[in-house]
Amino acid sequence: MHWELLGLFTYFGVSKGFLTICTLIIGSSCFSQDTVIVSGEIRARESDESIYDAYILMDDQIMDSSNPSGAYEFSTSKGNHILKITHTGYQHGQWEIDLQRDTHLIIWLEELQLPEVNVRADRILEPSLTRLEMKDLKKIPMLLGEPDPIKALTMLPGVSQGLEGFAGIVVRGGGTDQNLILMDNLQLYQKGHLLGFTSPMNQEFLESITFYKNYFPPQYDGRLSSVVQGNTISNVDSFSTEVSVGLINSGFHIGRPITKGKSKLQLGGRTSYSGFVLSPFLKSSDPHESTRTKIFFYEFTGKFEHRFQNNSSISILSQFSRDRISQLTEGKKLFPNQPTETRATHVSIPSFAISTSYQMDFGRRWHLESSLYYNSVSNRYTNEGQTPIESSLNTFEINNESNLATWGHKSILSFQEKSWSYNFGLQNEVHSIGPQKISGHLEDAGRTTNLVKNPQSLRSYVNSGFIEFEKNYREIKLYGGLRFNHYHYNDFSTSYLNPRAGIEIGYENKLSFWYVQNNQFLHSVESLNSLIPIDILLPSTGDLQPQRMSQISVEYAFSLGRTRDVRYSISTFYKKFSQLSQIRPGEQILFNLNANWTDFLVSGGEGNAAGIEVSYIQDFTKAKLNLNYTYTRSIREFPDVNAGDTFFANFDRPHYFVLNFHSSLGPHWILGLTAHYASGVPVTLPSALSNGLSGYTPVYFSKNNYRLPDYHKVDVQFSRTWVSQGQATRENTLTVGVYNAYGRKNLISIYYVGTTRRTGNVSGKFSGYSFLRFIPILSYRLSW
Repeated sequence: MHWELLGLFTYFGVSKGFLTICTLIIGSSCFSQDTVIVSGEIRARESDESIYDAYILMDDQIMDSSNPSGAYEFSTSKGNHILKITHTGYQHGQWEIDLQRDTHLIIWLEELQLPEVNVRADRILEPSLTRLEMKDLKKIPMLLGEPDPIKALTMLPGVSQGLEGFAGIVVRGGGTDQNLILMDNLQLYQKGHLLGFTSPMNQEFLESITFYKNYFPPQYDGRLSSVVQGNTISNVDSFSTEVSVGLINSGFHIGRPITKGKSKLQLGGRTSYSGFVLSPFLKSSDPHESTRTKIFFYEFTGKFEHRFQNNSSISILSQFSRDRISQLTEGKKLFPNQPTETRATHVSIPSFAISTSYQMDFGRRWHLESSLYYNSVSNRYTNEGQTPIESSLNTFEINNESNLATWGHKSILSFQEKSWSYNFGLQNEVHSIGPQKISGHLEDAGRTTNLVKNPQSLRSYVNSGFIEFEKNYREIKLYGGLRFNHYHYNDFSTSYLNPRAGIEIGYENKLSFWYVQNNQFLHSVESLNSLIPIDILLPSTGDLQPQRMSQISVEYAFSLGRTRDVRYSISTFYKKFSQLSQIRPGEQILFNLNANWTDFLVSGGEGNAAGIEVSYIQDFTKAKLNLNYTYTRSIREFPDVNAGDTFFANFDRPHYFVLNFHSSLGPHWILGLTAHYASGVPVTLPSALSNGLSGYTPVYFSKNNYRLPDYHKVDVQFSRTWVSQGQATRENTLTVGVYNAYGRKNLISIYYVGTTRRTGNVSGKFSGYSFLRFIPILSYRLSW
């Protein structure tokens, strides 16, 4: 018997009206068959956008997950079943459904509207990744009230910040340069703006952040520690505007549909002020000199999307930014006739990135995404001033510039069938690097010396292919894949085969095992003891080979309570590093005419990192509490450093504790509180003084032989949101609070000031930088 039913709709009600299923039965089926095919789409109710990677469960067995077009399909037996739909950020539902014929289900999900912040992975579904929603991140207390998706990751176990207020995060004992930061398909080399006070990604453009630290899908490579995937806003079906004003920078975001349902345009920008808020905190503590620092940046971002009628679309995303930093130092006179020493350092860091992405669906199972991208970043330094020599002054001006440009292509073909999904892909990158171009002059005793160093641009190539899969079988989920990398630079070529695998066992309580191998082809030369950022990227060579990392990790996540409102997770990991590099001890990075770029680094280093991560999350009626603790040790070993003995890595922090609490104080107010405690980072200080003709010279016997004092602070924030009516409904959010509420003086660096000998006495001391005491939080957001 055949059935042809058109226009038959069946609605299943759900508590609070968050979800509605519309069933349209078309085609035909035969009662004599024992199985039926269930297919359909999953879409967002408000925007009607397709929802990707939503899980469809039948009788607690994962049957399928939606593809990028929201489509799914699976077969099951006839009869009564329990249907569940789950997706992070949307209301989950459960229904009893009677299936007697092939059925097409169109499912609309509504977003969760929660007063508390959700900064955790969906531990029930995907402990391999963490998804952070930007609407929630904007409620977390951040420096000077500026929401920062990168620093928000430090609320998670296994992630810590580098130095207070500075760019970069440290993931499981890695370096700040070992994190791949993406905005859609656009790779960003900047770790932050305003010395790291502001995120490299325009938060107004972001819908969410996906963060990987356990398992890296084979489509990602090029960094050793983590992947930070920024997902830009996709719902632009009506005109929208958001404006934010804060203490150090302001921004805007405009979304506008050009042709409804087809073309969309988004524009955004950010800019800082003169840096008057931060300048008082960026001073040297050396009593013999005074330092004034000015910082400034601006950034523009744009995105255009167009959907064609043949289930294909194209998008263009571009971002341009420029950071400017100036530091003026004046030495104080020690004697009446002594000339005054002045130094000025100016830094300009322009960056530009653009990507074009094309996507196309072939039926319900095949999906193609292909992108072209270009990135460039420059570091331009100028050092000028006057230095006293006896009773006169010599003058100098030195310019130093390094550049990195990347051209790339990436294509991914996805296939999804019932409980299986596959990705096949190719990626090609060309890196063009200008190490250090130096120009300028020195004037000494009436003589002028011109400085010229213009090295040839370096070019390297990375060609990659990868395959990955996912398999769902009842309460077991398998991940696997393989990535092949071929690297070429001049006469040096090498290839790597990086396997990646994982298994998740369980549904509500889940045990997971992960193994990954990664490569990093660019080496970073950076300094941690200066307020002026020094970050030069260099290519791998035969002597400076690509860096490698292998990691194995285990995680167990479980829930307690009848409503699963208490969640725990405990993880352990071990990482092995090889072919690491770092600055050669005593090497001067900038303005060095004598050393080649390869002389800056010591290569062939090895290392390991191991640790335990514990997370506790509890939901209350109007509040949420999140506690995370991480114990990590990170060790390094180089043949030519520290006499070949092991030493602690620059960001080794054994203990790292974070408390995050949010509570609703009525219909409009939200209280946010965060507390951090961390062990101090290692630094290198002299172990002795050598008595010479010109005075006492510090002698260094070992690397990272001292630790800064432990770091701790508490931030408190109040946010009030209200709606004002006019020609358009406007949402207003005012945020006030205090960053570092009890005024802890946390050191960010410490160093030894030169020693001199006067009348038989030794003069010298340790000095350091610290700031961020009682910093106010103040920002205002208006959206309509």
